Amino acid sequence: MHNSEWSLIIFTLLGQFSAGLTIGLVILDITGSQTRDSGISLILRKGVFIAATCMIIAMLASFFHLSAPMSSFYALSNLKDSWLSREILMVSLFTGLLLFTSIRLLYFDREGKRLRLLLILSASAGLFMVYSMAKIYMLPTVPAWNTTQSLIRFFGGSFITGMSFLLLLSGIISSKETAVIKPSHHFLIAGIISAALLIGITGALLTGTPDSIENIAFQPHIPYLTLIVPWLLWLAGCSILILQSIKPSKHLSLSRNLQIMAFAIIIIAALIERYYFYESFYRIGI
Repeated sequence: MHNSEWSLIIFTLLGQFSAGLTIGLVILDITGSQTRDSGISLILRKGVFIAATCMIIAMLASFFHLSAPMSSFYALSNLKDSWLSREILMVSLFTGLLLFTSIRLLYFDREGKRLRLLLILSASAGLFMVYSMAKIYMLPTVPAWNTTQSLIRFFGGSFITGMSFLLLLSGIISSKETAVIKPSHHFLIAGIISAALLIGITGALLTGTPDSIENIAFQPHIPYLTLIVPWLLWLAGCSILILQSIKPSKHLSLSRNLQIMAFAIIIIAALIERYYFYESFYRIGI
């Protein structure tokens, strides 16, 4: 894999993490609106700041992949036909909305009581950003990428990493104060993570070799385990994190350490998945 592709790994993973985290914040804001307290406000504030910071880092990382970074603005001129143009637009819009929300939290709405519309707009931009990221790689000349697995992997990674971090953030804050979100919130977020895992693992198990690859003379070596291993690691990490979120250990320090370890496994799985995604590149045709 080329060194420049590491910048794409950082860009796509941080972007998708931020989108998943923002969606989780919307869910938390809506479901907790009737019982809004300082704990929920705190997790919303921290979540928005972290998502915005990650998007700034992601955008900076993306420039290392470009041969002429200052010319990237011109890519916006082809929004009608180019998924790259749409991705650049949605990345800019998503980052801008998160920064605007952060500024509002810092100076105008410290309790985060009037953030719902901004969060919904940000989450919507984040969802379309992830979709446009996946569509960029779904090229007819790259059979390994031109499948629904690209969508599943990008959206799955987004929901799993973002929602898992929301559980981790809640656990860390709860170890210092009272519980910041109710058990029903934990179950809802855990359900979303479980659905993403189920879809991803099922898709990985059912994925076969694309027809366009089977008919070429020199088939690329794409180990089957590279598809399933990240999902199994995600399953292990998410299981520990969800269990500790719903029924934490009596020793708060032990529970917190287990949650951190579980999230570390989730991040390692995300890096493995994205590394092998780019390693599977194989172009056919002219």
